[in-house]
Amino acid sequence: MKPRRGMAASAALAARLALLVVLAAVPLRASAMQQLEQREVERLLIEGDRALESARNQLQKGRDKAARSRLEEAEQAYGTILAADPGQRSAAVGMGAVYFLSKQYARAIDLLEPLAERWPDDVDLAYQLGMNLYREGRQEQALPLLTRAAAEDRHYDAMWVLALHYYRRAEWEAGLPFVQHYTEVRPEDDRALGLLGTYLLKVERFDDAVRALDRFVESHPDNVAALINRANALFRAGRVDEAASAYEGLLERYPDRLRLAYNLAAIRMRQGQCAEALPLLDRFIERQPDHATAVYFRADCHLRVGDVKHARSGFERVLRLSPNNPWAYHGLSRIAERTGQRAEALEDAGKALELGPDQWEIVAWYGTLLRRDGKASEALAKHDHAAELAPGEATVHVERGRDLWVLERLEDAEEAFTTAIARDAEREDARLGLATVLTAQGVKSRAAGDLGEARQHLRHALAVWAGYEAAVVNLGLLEIEARDLEAATATLNSVRESTTPDIDAVRAVAALLTGKKGEAHDAAERAIAGKASLTPLALQVRGQLAAAQGDWRAAADAFEAAFEEMPSPALRTARAAAWLEVGLDQLARGNPGSAGSALRSAARDRDNLNAHDRLHLDFAAAAAGLAASPGKRSVREMEALLRSGPFAARSLAPLRDLGAIYLAWAELRQERGEAALRALGRVKDREPYAAAIAKIETAAWDAEARRLYAAGAPKKAANVWSKLRKGATDPVIQHNLAAARFASGEVEAATEVWEGQLSGGGPAQATFNLAVARDRSGAPEQAWELFRAYAASGGPGAERARERAAAKAAVFGFEGGAP
Repeated sequence: MKPRRGMAASAALAARLALLVVLAAVPLRASAMQQLEQREVERLLIEGDRALESARNQLQKGRDKAARSRLEEAEQAYGTILAADPGQRSAAVGMGAVYFLSKQYARAIDLLEPLAERWPDDVDLAYQLGMNLYREGRQEQALPLLTRAAAEDRHYDAMWVLALHYYRRAEWEAGLPFVQHYTEVRPEDDRALGLLGTYLLKVERFDDAVRALDRFVESHPDNVAALINRANALFRAGRVDEAASAYEGLLERYPDRLRLAYNLAAIRMRQGQCAEALPLLDRFIERQPDHATAVYFRADCHLRVGDVKHARSGFERVLRLSPNNPWAYHGLSRIAERTGQRAEALEDAGKALELGPDQWEIVAWYGTLLRRDGKASEALAKHDHAAELAPGEATVHVERGRDLWVLERLEDAEEAFTTAIARDAEREDARLGLATVLTAQGVKSRAAGDLGEARQHLRHALAVWAGYEAAVVNLGLLEIEARDLEAATATLNSVRESTTPDIDAVRAVAALLTGKKGEAHDAAERAIAGKASLTPLALQVRGQLAAAQGDWRAAADAFEAAFEEMPSPALRTARAAAWLEVGLDQLARGNPGSAGSALRSAARDRDNLNAHDRLHLDFAAAAAGLAASPGKRSVREMEALLRSGPFAARSLAPLRDLGAIYLAWAELRQERGEAALRALGRVKDREPYAAAIAKIETAAWDAEARRLYAAGAPKKAANVWSKLRKGATDPVIQHNLAAARFASGEVEAATEVWEGQLSGGGPAQATFNLAVARDRSGAPEQAWELFRAYAASGGPGAERARERAAAKAAVFGFEGGAP
């Protein structure tokens, strides 16, 4: 005969409503040897089952007396079967349930154990035996049996017993499957959701815990424990704002529950709202002044808001309450570091480490102090240990990354920051650290000439931290270097709304190279005004823009300033070329002093100029020397330069011609007209300098004529000046020619010239000379008038003219006398 199933008793119900008396033995209706018909057995089983079920219903209603009567009926029915057949399993299971509800656990065990040994696969036997063993206090024997029974949905009481058992023993992982199974099988029993929520909270499945507790509090809105667990689960799930709202509501409903104030304070600290946390902690500590953890939190809050005085006193109070509290020393260490007392900070951190060697935050802080103290290798060892203690904490990986950065282990630093981001994708310091490392790797690759790898690192940096300045700057420079100006412009424009002086400096270069001079100018000036670290780059752009406009002085000043901040061969060349242009310009303008100063500045970097520019520099320097001091030494230096090998090149013929002109000018300055003319004779191509040559030739012949005149050869002087007069309109030359002719006896010719100059704006000296001529030709009155006119002009010899006018007036009686 097969045993019947479905005889499960309600363990939870039994726990609340079990009978308080032991049923008396009921006389069996048949002797042990009497066999029953199968039909009779089935009838008795139905009778016993009905009585057992009725007893359960009566117990639920609190009718213990009626339940006792029905249990007696069930016992009688099952007992009759067992008397005839002790191995009848369905009856044994039913009798085990009767004994369980009447607390006769030992009798049930005696009945069921032999049968369970005989039929070890019978789940119903295992279930009833396990339930009675558990209630008898023999849990170690009961647990395997109940675990087997709990695998079947109908034995949900076994699931519940196991869930409660592991709950009491805080074995959360072991008990969770049973409470989960129970809630699936018995969804109408919403009380189980509270237990499930607690389990899920304990195994750190916080979001699942919140969902379970939400369902529970719908039907149990005043269950404080569940509400607190829900708020705690929200907090642990990182849903901090929701947790704060939950605790605020709880504290409002239950203001006397100080622990709620404490928990809400912890949340405010997590939110970075220490100002709001402090009054909550004050409220808690007022009632529990010796609660060391609360006192620590308050001190920590004081430190976070910058109240070092109260923070220090708070941490010291923690040490009085709990002398071996590592966190108090940790707090004092942070105060010492903040106030610049590194030695004290390390000492207190060391004490904290001794007392809390397994607290990752304390280990990590000590490592951070070591790094700040210049001991990056020791710091890394501490942060490695902290990472072993708390591999899931992003902070320790960030600190490891910083150590490795200081040690210049860039690849390892990249891995550390990447791990930190994997632990907490919102950690800005981790993303910034990774972007910094990737940028440094890009710069390193660029310096090694691997532009592809450099570009990859820099783009990765920008993917980690969009708009990271150093990456934008270096990627922009790299793309400019690769002449990918379109890509460079796109990179720089990606941060147009958040530009910086350094980005502006690179933008200026890109704009200059793409022909956008206005944009280049504006960006360069913004970078310079913003004191960018790349100011030398912006100054170079300023210099190149000035050079393009022909403002070589501004270009030279810009290149000079750039070189002072960032010396480089390219800047040496640029500033030398600019100063050379300034010198040439000043030389052309007739400012030899300014020209010489500029050319000396160019000469500092002469070796950085190309051969062509070096020759021009040497020539300009010699020319400036001649112009400033046209003496024999300067002439010799120019002569030597023009005769030197480099200047023999055909391409330098224009410079040789120009040099000859400068030599002529120098000779002319020394009144050596003949030498000047010889120098001009060396000019091969006169056309480019025709005007200058004509002027110098005229002046040279004039000088030669004046030399002859001074030497007492007026006729020769007149011949020279006469030749000059044919192509020259210079009134001075015409005047001098007239003077020479007058001295040679050609009075009328001289007089004709001077008379013409009186009406034609000639030199004032013509008036005086004409007066002398009139005086000698016997025209005293005309001479007197001319002397008077010249005396009135105030020119050279005016006093002499006045004296002669006075003499004429005295002798000849001219009215008016001298002026």
